[in-house]
Amino acid sequence: MTLARVFRGVVVAHAGLAGLAYALAERESAIAWLIPLMAAVNHVAHERGASRNLPRWQVYAAATLALSFSIAQFWSVGLNVTTFCEFLGLILLVKLWDRRQARDYSQLITLGVFLQIGSILQSQSLVSGVLAMLQVPLLIAAVMLYQVYAAAERVRVVRTSEAGEPPDELPRRAQRDLAAATLGVLVVGAVVSAAVFLAMPRGVGAGAFGPVIAPAARAVTGFTERVELRRGGFISESREPVLDLEVRDGQGQNVGGPGTFYYLRGLTLSEYQGGTWRAAPVPEVRTQQEFVGAPIELPKPPAGRPLIQHVRLRTAGTGEFALFAALSPTSLRFEEPIRLSFRAHDMTLAVRGRNRAGPLAYTAISVEPAPRPGQQGRTPGVFFESTAVRRLAQEIVRGAGLEPDPDRRDVDDDRLAAGAIESHLRRRFAYTLEKSAPPPSVDPIEWFLTQHRRGNCEYFASAHAALCRSIGINARVVAGYLAAEFDPEAGLYRVRQANAHAWTEVEAAPGLWRTYDPTPPSDLATQHQPPRSLLARIGMLFDSIEYAWADSVVGFDRSRQARVFDPTPSLLRVRGRMGNLVDRLRTGTDPALSRRVGIVAWAMGGAVLVAGALMILRRAGPARRRVRGRRRAPRAPMPRFYRDLLRTLARRGHPKPDESPPLAHVRGAFADHADAGAAAERIVGVLYRHRFGGEPPSEAERRRIKADLRAVRRAR
Repeated sequence: MTLARVFRGVVVAHAGLAGLAYALAERESAIAWLIPLMAAVNHVAHERGASRNLPRWQVYAAATLALSFSIAQFWSVGLNVTTFCEFLGLILLVKLWDRRQARDYSQLITLGVFLQIGSILQSQSLVSGVLAMLQVPLLIAAVMLYQVYAAAERVRVVRTSEAGEPPDELPRRAQRDLAAATLGVLVVGAVVSAAVFLAMPRGVGAGAFGPVIAPAARAVTGFTERVELRRGGFISESREPVLDLEVRDGQGQNVGGPGTFYYLRGLTLSEYQGGTWRAAPVPEVRTQQEFVGAPIELPKPPAGRPLIQHVRLRTAGTGEFALFAALSPTSLRFEEPIRLSFRAHDMTLAVRGRNRAGPLAYTAISVEPAPRPGQQGRTPGVFFESTAVRRLAQEIVRGAGLEPDPDRRDVDDDRLAAGAIESHLRRRFAYTLEKSAPPPSVDPIEWFLTQHRRGNCEYFASAHAALCRSIGINARVVAGYLAAEFDPEAGLYRVRQANAHAWTEVEAAPGLWRTYDPTPPSDLATQHQPPRSLLARIGMLFDSIEYAWADSVVGFDRSRQARVFDPTPSLLRVRGRMGNLVDRLRTGTDPALSRRVGIVAWAMGGAVLVAGALMILRRAGPARRRVRGRRRAPRAPMPRFYRDLLRTLARRGHPKPDESPPLAHVRGAFADHADAGAAAERIVGVLYRHRFGGEPPSEAERRRIKADLRAVRRAR
């Protein structure tokens, strides 16, 4: 295989793999998916000779359109990783059809590198990590081959419009040396990268670029912040992991297992209007975590045994998103600075900002709230505006031997009434993944209870809350996840998008809420338990590997670094000083430091400008001399047979200019003498093999050169 073909293949493979990595990280981008597809099509067509480069005017037009589209995107959504990488992807697609010189291939390599960086910023999954590791040897090989290819291009045999490819074959020794150098760079780079990964201080300068390096949107998790019953469709069955959960008791024993479910609360929805449940607008208690690893203590209700949950969100942005925990959380601990909001009325949590996007790990300690002494009574004014719903609720409660009228019913019977309604829904209604849209003129809950009688968990939870409210029992819908898929090897739950769930909480006493799930238990287990097929087992194995990747590589945070370098805490002190320095510079609280840094920055900027000017002048001098024809490159020693050929040409009236390649010159000198021209070309061929290949003329070639020189001298 020739040098040119190997180089082209490596460069296009690098660009295509970068496009594939970004497409997997940004799955909704059509531009990203086009890159690997077009790279493969272009390479196959190019190698078969069926592909031609686009004319320059078409390249410029396509690049202008790409720039215009990207400017419009920047204007509408702002500058972020997604918009910038889509611009790079469009330019890369154009450059795939504009491969003429080594410079064009270098641009493809550079675009691939930046696109790979964008994919890492967008996704830190195992697949992204594997593709990044595959990219590294390809990148090193592409850069090494580029040096050889560019040098070969500079010594093309003929510098005319008919110029062919650079010399095709590298000597075997050169191939071995190039492969050894590439392998050496790869090994040394891997060692240095591992050392930097372990030693680099975490968190220094995080968030300094603001939203520019943040993802354009939050990752889709399947969790919803509102329940819209009027919207039809199907419940997500995506197996995409959302979080990993490890559950322990107060003694540190793992209490998870197959058949044990945990309801992870995300948000409570207590306002119902027009077929939609929303969270009630209430004041929030805001807490900001300043010291990494220090617990955030929340109001503690009277409770029993604690439940310790170690949660790792697979993807999380820098904006606002809900946190998930079972029961009522009383304490939280993070391994990074976090801005947190806590809603005391329903014991739910949300992040209001963090410095970086990516996985988020936290530990939540929760308790089952217990009634306080004297905590009795019922929240007044609870109702649901539907005669049909109230009539059905009264019928269900009477059938259970309970009083439907809240004014005459004992408060302790509210819990029994809610249980009777839950049991009725489980027995009399059918579960389905399809979410049917009700007629526009009918309330969705009333339609579900009186006509349709089948639906998903959102309908079951909504109906239970509405039936309870209609007889004076305060109830609300809860949106979150059901942790049901337990991995015994890892000792934790895998929670996926398909595990998004809705259930209800009923107020047993003022401020004391109990969980109810009216979804039929058999259907609930079928929906949320993992499949038992071979593919499902392979998927669980992959999930275990991905969790190890996320936990050991992506989640290598300050605390893990501190444990690795525990005998040498000086590194952590350096990290603290660096972080303090960055904070002082960002806030401007130290004017003297800012002035010193400003002086250094101006000095460095001036040095860069001077160095740039010197480089421009250095390059401009030879360019001017070439234009004026006064360039005098140092001459390498010439073989005697070549000097004899040049003297013969000079006597014939064809002295060779310095800027003319030897083969082009002899072709012009003997344009009308085919035999003499062929003899001169053979002499130049021996010269090229001697000069560029390091091959001295053999005895047979020396005899042939003498004969060819005689033929050139005899030519008239």
